[in-house]
Amino acid sequence: MLQEVWSPERLTYSGVAEELGVSRSTLQSWIEGKTVPSPDRLRDFLAVVARSQSGHSTPTYSDAEWEAASRAAKEEARSAQHGQISVNRRRADPSLRFIGLHRSAPDVSATEVRVRANERTEMKAFAQDSRPGAPSYLCWHADGPVGKTTLLAGYVRQKPPIGSDILTFFVSAAHDTDTRAEFENEIADQIDRFLGRSGSPVPKGTRAWNALFAEAAEKSARHGRNLLLVVDGLDDDAAWSGDLAGSSQEDKSGAPKSRARFGGDPEGPDRVVRRSARESIAALLPSPPPPNMRVIVSLRRCAPVPHDVPEKRHPLRQSHHLRTLLPIAGVPRFRQPPPDAMALGEPVAGLLAVADGGLRITDLAELTGLSADHLDRLVQGPTGRALVTEDPVLGTYALADSRLVRAVREDLGGAAVLRYTEELLLWSRRWCAAGWPDGTPPYPLAHQLRLLSSTAERTSYVLDLLRLRRLARTAGPDIPLAQLDAFEKEIGAAADVTSADRLAALTSLYGARSLLRQAHDTYVPDGAPALYVRLGDVERARGLARSAPTAVDRAVHLADTAVELAYAGQHSVGQTHLNVDALVREAAEWLARDRAHQGFPGPFREPERYVRLLCGAGTLARLNGPGAARPVFRAVLRDPAAGTAAITEAAGKLDAVMTLHSRAETLSAGDVRALTAAVELYGALAQVAPYLGPYAGDRIEAICEELGDTEGLGAVGVLATAASVLAALPAKRHRRAAEQLRKARARTHQAIKALRDSDSPSDALSEADHAHLRRELAGTLERLAEATVAMKAMGDHDGVRRQMEAIPESQRVGILGDPLLERAQSILDAAENEKARRADEAAQEAVEKSETERKAKRRKADAERAALHEARMTRGVQATRAPQPTRTEPEGTRASSPSRRPDPHRRSTGLLRPGDGLYPDRPEQSLLPLLLEVDEEVGAGHLLRGRELLEAALRSRPAAQPASTPDLPEGWTAELCQAMGAAGSSDEAEAFVRHLPGTHARAWHLAALSLGCSLAGHDDPGTRHARAAARLLPTGADPVLTNVVAQALAHAGDGDTATAMVAGDTAQRLQALTAVAAGLVRHCPEAAARVAEPLVEVLARRMETGTPRVPLPELVALLLASPDVRNPAPRLSDTLGRAVLRVAAPSMAAPERSMAVLALLERLRCLPDEAVNAAESSVGRWRRARQPGPQPSAELALLAAVNGDTAAVWRHADAARTPDDRATALGTAAAHLAGAQVAPTADSGAHDRVIRTCLALARAVDHDSPPAEETARDIALGLLQSDAWTRAIPLLPSCAPGALGHLTAMARDMTVLRRDSLM
Repeated sequence: MLQEVWSPERLTYSGVAEELGVSRSTLQSWIEGKTVPSPDRLRDFLAVVARSQSGHSTPTYSDAEWEAASRAAKEEARSAQHGQISVNRRRADPSLRFIGLHRSAPDVSATEVRVRANERTEMKAFAQDSRPGAPSYLCWHADGPVGKTTLLAGYVRQKPPIGSDILTFFVSAAHDTDTRAEFENEIADQIDRFLGRSGSPVPKGTRAWNALFAEAAEKSARHGRNLLLVVDGLDDDAAWSGDLAGSSQEDKSGAPKSRARFGGDPEGPDRVVRRSARESIAALLPSPPPPNMRVIVSLRRCAPVPHDVPEKRHPLRQSHHLRTLLPIAGVPRFRQPPPDAMALGEPVAGLLAVADGGLRITDLAELTGLSADHLDRLVQGPTGRALVTEDPVLGTYALADSRLVRAVREDLGGAAVLRYTEELLLWSRRWCAAGWPDGTPPYPLAHQLRLLSSTAERTSYVLDLLRLRRLARTAGPDIPLAQLDAFEKEIGAAADVTSADRLAALTSLYGARSLLRQAHDTYVPDGAPALYVRLGDVERARGLARSAPTAVDRAVHLADTAVELAYAGQHSVGQTHLNVDALVREAAEWLARDRAHQGFPGPFREPERYVRLLCGAGTLARLNGPGAARPVFRAVLRDPAAGTAAITEAAGKLDAVMTLHSRAETLSAGDVRALTAAVELYGALAQVAPYLGPYAGDRIEAICEELGDTEGLGAVGVLATAASVLAALPAKRHRRAAEQLRKARARTHQAIKALRDSDSPSDALSEADHAHLRRELAGTLERLAEATVAMKAMGDHDGVRRQMEAIPESQRVGILGDPLLERAQSILDAAENEKARRADEAAQEAVEKSETERKAKRRKADAERAALHEARMTRGVQATRAPQPTRTEPEGTRASSPSRRPDPHRRSTGLLRPGDGLYPDRPEQSLLPLLLEVDEEVGAGHLLRGRELLEAALRSRPAAQPASTPDLPEGWTAELCQAMGAAGSSDEAEAFVRHLPGTHARAWHLAALSLGCSLAGHDDPGTRHARAAARLLPTGADPVLTNVVAQALAHAGDGDTATAMVAGDTAQRLQALTAVAAGLVRHCPEAAARVAEPLVEVLARRMETGTPRVPLPELVALLLASPDVRNPAPRLSDTLGRAVLRVAAPSMAAPERSMAVLALLERLRCLPDEAVNAAESSVGRWRRARQPGPQPSAELALLAAVNGDTAAVWRHADAARTPDDRATALGTAAAHLAGAQVAPTADSGAHDRVIRTCLALARAVDHDSPPAEETARDIALGLLQSDAWTRAIPLLPSCAPGALGHLTAMARDMTVLRRDSLM
């Protein structure tokens, strides 16, 4: 009917939906006949009818006809559904099991059933478990659309469990089955049919329903079956939210209020979706159910449970009944039928659609002006079907799927989307302006990037170091590092970004990444995350656990956090369980990542971490049920690095016999190490599944039979392990075990004899056996000793000792000086000591038994004689005996001491006592006293004091920087200040300097800033900053700092003050005065000459003394004090010529660096005329005779850059000895190509003194040449990729000035954070 009046030419779904306040999906379903309006939506339906008929001259149908048609359609749909399951409407045969299918149960394909085989197996075991104390409830829960309804529908439709009578109910608002009344009618009808009666009244109240369930369960029990009640979508019950499940907010009078902070029409009564009932379906579920009754339910969320569910001991309030239903990889899931997101209200739905998730209830309350309680009821009620929980720990929500997001954005329109975007950005930027304080919501901190479109805004957001540090603190460093990685890919793929902007962004990005890693490269003390849980900060606990340096450490700390959280919420169900479940899954994921990273078989690991994981999993299983711990057990079982004991325990918990068998079979096809592990796993398989003991023994024997001579000594470990395992099988095979041990000892004896009889040990054995002796002899002997002990009486301890004593002395000590026989000897000693102890105990027991028997016989004889004598003396006379006191306890026992009261304080999970663990001397043990004090303070309720102590403990952790993360150069911020000065940004740099702690650091950075300004020709700020640095110098300052300030004053033109300020020993003064002279030459060449002339004389006299060292670099540096470096003063030219002739002499074995400097002087034409020919000949001989090996890579790369040979630059850099040398070479070449202004260093001890002199000289010669900036940028990108981003700082003023602002902000933030952490 509705399709007859609908006119798609003049009406659109979106337009009519927006006009009438009906969601687009609901409107489309009505018009296409897919759904029928429920009674409470009839008014909306008639409004749609009226709008559809508005284009007709006369109404096609009356309102009464439309209402009648709606009722008829509803009845028709119900009849059709009933017809599909008409078998359930027949009277049940008492001898057959009963399956009641609710009409809302959807059809399920066989494929959908097969993908949930594991879950079906678990439900089958649950339904058929009749042990005393077996669980009676199984609650599947998952926030996202992962197929809960499909799972339960397939379970009851496709091969339902044998031995169970089944009652089912599927809660669905779309089918009008979301009320308690519908549940009562349906289940009462199913039970009526099951009991073979009809027309029974529907019970009222929980007591009557408990009696009805008991009656049905009793009938099932009479036929040897269980009664199974399946309820899907329990929290879709209209009563679950406790109040309105619509989109309005009530005022004190109960009327809906309009939105507080957003425009638009007020939400009147017509926008209320439905008012929920006050009585819930959950309250009718039996607690506890009859002994043979089982209940399976599914939920989206676990809290809050309706108020009418009993508070105490109801299974729905106990977390150990919960099981998380995980999504199936590669299978997209959408909620069916599609939920109405707009039922949440336009502000809530609009914000979630625009934000694309990441918002908490408190965030939505702040943004919309609605109360948090009201929003919580919306989320937990039926309207919450439109949402999923993004992060259980943070409590953030998103719309359930992308279709809902698109539909909401379409319904809103462009103007509303823009309004909500601006509102979110304004709100997020307020947190940024506040400096990202504690309590910053997750969305501004991690997700605001979704709203930013311009490259500049996105770059500023991503590179905000304060934000990155706060995010790393709360969510773990991997989250911000992943953001930086994604942004790096975005920059690399952007086509509209210039090379300068790309270099600027990447340099800043690498800087942020390096600073972030440096701040978080440290260990996490055991127990610290659990302490944060006890302090109520689960978010911080997870972030700290994620910051552990290795993947397996993260898994352990996350598992500890989950255990502590389970302790905190063990008496309740809800958000706590969601957090525990999320943490456990993440711990398992980190263990899997570690396995993927290490490969197979992976490095050996001590078992401590796996022991902790398994202990934590066991505690979780006890507190929250076995399902909570299953991911950890499964991850340990699949980890090749886990020991046999750990794998066996995990397999036992999971009943994973097939997995254990598959692992053993795989290993049995490997080398001898894998064969040894396979034998151990077959033994574990027999322990987990004793019925497989014979098979395991046969496989072990087959492995041993297949060993040949080629395995050599490697086979000894396999055979010895096989002997131990065969002797420990459920059906022990002592004879076979003895045979394998005999073979192992025979191979060992043969190898030892060959070593003792041969004059050359290297010729006695094969190369593989020699390698085995060097690396694995201790382990092999240990296995031999263990097998001998396992054989008990059949083991020849003395024979094994004689074999070990026959090993040559040279083979008894390992590579690291460790005694190789010690472990095996200790095993034999311990076994013999234990044997002697038992023998002594048995002898003592025999003596005591004999003495006891002798005393008993004597007492008996004495008693008989006494009785006979007494009878004779008192015959016929009644003897009066004094009553014996009544014994209240057996003779010989002592009164038990009064029981000690248990310590009420439970130590936090993972927290050890000093000296505990496998490594009591590890560095983190030094923090344990402080952490134990934190634990005591928290246990006493002093939370504030506990938090202060915990933060202090974490700040005092020593760094644990891995080798893969290079240290930052100490002076990189000073170089940054110099670059800022060269770029003309001295005000920003000066603001940064003001944040530096101490006058020493401020003076150093101001001198660098002044030097950068002066080199770039910014004389006024250069002079101002140089004088400011001089004023900050303390009395008796370090000569290095004093000389740096003197150099800055010289470049600013203050020669007298600079010269008078120079301090230090002779070498320091010589280098500093050279730098001062080079700085003065631009302002006053005469003053520069006056400073340089005495220095030339000093170097000339040094050469005249006949010293073998030629001061060529020092003389080259003095060229920079000349206005024309190619035409120096005569005295300097003469001295330089004599120095060049000495270096170039054929008899002189000049150092490689001196020859490289000489080659550069020749290329720059800075040689005196009399030395040109000799230098050319010497450089030619040097180039022809140069051999592969250590080379002065930086000088050679600079020479190649001067020649314009970029390929040679890369070749020389790649030939560098160390990564730092390579970075220096590339940085030097790029600085020259970029035209960077460089001054010689004032520090005589600087490692780059010579190369800086050469770079300054090359720039002085080529100052008129145009820079090759593009080539310099290409080289700079290579520097970034090798984590040497600080080498690119001198290039930034000319090649990427946009990076300087970001780096300065990062340096300032880093300084502020470091200063605050010390306060």
